Amino acid sequence: MENAWKELQPKNIYQGRKAGPLKEESRSALLYLYQPLIGGEALSIYFTLLTEVSQETGQGPEGLHADLLSSLNCGIPQFYEARKKLEGIGLLEVYYKEDPSLGSCFIYELLEPIAPQEFFKDSVLAFLLLEKVGERRFNQLVRLFEPKTFSGEGYRKVTKKFLEVYRFSEDAYAADQKKIESLADTFAKAAKKPLLENRSAIDWQFLTDWLEKKHIAKLEKQVVDQIDMYHQLYGFDELTLGDLIVQAYDFTEEKVSIKEMQKIVLALNRTSRPQAKEKQIEDKPEVVIQTKEPLPNAAVQLIKEAQSIPPMKYLEAIKREKGGYVSKQESWLMQDLISQSGLSNSVINILLNYVLVIQDRASLTASYANAIANEWAQKKITTAEEAIQHIRKISSEAKQTKQNKQQNYPANRRKVRREKLPDWVNQPKDETQISSEKKAEIDRRFKEYLAKKEGDS
Repeated sequence: MENAWKELQPKNIYQGRKAGPLKEESRSALLYLYQPLIGGEALSIYFTLLTEVSQETGQGPEGLHADLLSSLNCGIPQFYEARKKLEGIGLLEVYYKEDPSLGSCFIYELLEPIAPQEFFKDSVLAFLLLEKVGERRFNQLVRLFEPKTFSGEGYRKVTKKFLEVYRFSEDAYAADQKKIESLADTFAKAAKKPLLENRSAIDWQFLTDWLEKKHIAKLEKQVVDQIDMYHQLYGFDELTLGDLIVQAYDFTEEKVSIKEMQKIVLALNRTSRPQAKEKQIEDKPEVVIQTKEPLPNAAVQLIKEAQSIPPMKYLEAIKREKGGYVSKQESWLMQDLISQSGLSNSVINILLNYVLVIQDRASLTASYANAIANEWAQKKITTAEEAIQHIRKISSEAKQTKQNKQQNYPANRRKVRREKLPDWVNQPKDETQISSEKKAEIDRRFKEYLAKKEGDS
């Protein structure tokens, strides 16, 4: 309940998308095969979003979750749980961004269900369906979707060939060939292209081939994302990742346990002794630094380190130099930064340096680190150079603000109560010239006054 409200609010913006119209066989697969696994609420979400998507543009209008919840007649917790079921089974991709003016925004990309024949070929999905509906209903569904064969005994095939019916000018075809082939290319790429580009540098072909030799033929998307995150965070190579998958693989259920994989990674990280940063930099290829203005040597060295070392190793090196250690909370926070922030490894390393070295904080806190990561993501900071320039800019602005305050409000300045002075202080009245007789009379009286004072004493 609490997690759902943290992840989602009724005021959040959403937009549905789908690359192409839903196929008729896919509709049948959703109703008969997927619905027993995901439930009616998840299926309602799928079809509600589908009705909003324009077949011409592949996008629906932007709307509030409050309106979507009203249409579905459910609350945030129910919607969030049902949405997760769609994500987990491969029917929905969820994308998130924080907009400065609109707040949290989501894209819900609907994916095409796999065809019924392919569904039954997938041993995990078939097993889940059998467990859910029972053997009798499962057999009925198999009979419903299994390929039908017909007897052609006594008949011979007389079907016309394509070129026997349809004819066209070869010259006209040659003239339009490039255009037609380019169009075919566009449709093929659109079907395969993800909404967000994969930032992973893993050689998936090598890893897949290696896993097949270990009798692991398929990885779920959640596992792929986790593996990608470990590669970015720790710098694990393909063989290390493959060994990690094998250790966490349950051959009975034919799936990787993410919890088991997390335990193995944490244990591996505790027992491993990372090398010094300088040694790791020597083993890496020379990095290119591009800046609009020259940077100090210290900043150049920092950029090289940020581009050369995986974030977790970088964090461990900083903590080791300060005489500290990486806590479990920091380990989880690092995984969240890699998975959710969208920042590159080098930018995350600069963030670590800024918090732990420049600001000299003892440890990373989730609220503070996420606040910085959110700001940098919104400012489209993608490289270590941009991160350093941003830090220098805000530091310069802070210093200038402090100087201005000191000039306007000196440290030794005291608040003094000022009384309103009479006008004559600033504007004395004009003196009036007196006569010599009047002056002699004043002098006489003054002398008498002094003589009297002397007598008294």
